[in-house]
Amino acid sequence: MPVELLGKSAEELREFAASLGERPFRGAQLYHALYAERRFEFSAMTNLPAALRERLASAAGGRITPPRIVRRFPSADGSIRYLFSIGGPAGDENVKPAQIEAVFMPRQHPCEYEQQI
Repeated sequence: MPVELLGKSAEELREFAASLGERPFRGAQLYHALYAERRFEFSAMTNLPAALRERLASAAGGRITPPRIVRRFPSADGSIRYLFSIGGPAGDENVKPAQIEAVFMPRQHPCEYEQQI
């Protein structure tokens, strides 16, 4: 069964890499690709060997589910707060507290998620 990788710590990704028979530094590379480079497709993680990228994309590897906006909270000053679900399936009404992140984004600084809406 695929493992959700987004939201994992550097240590958890090192352990995941080791569970695949890879050296632990591959987990650090995966962490860098996810969080520093914001790569959400395994094929775009060119810091990883092609064979590992293919294995990650297979059913036995990992998956990356981008956060989805569960709810918006517009304010009178024009700013909007967002409630994100991380790693849960779309339409999951039973969002667990561990899956929720509240993010405040001033209107003056839109992010890429707002642009995709």
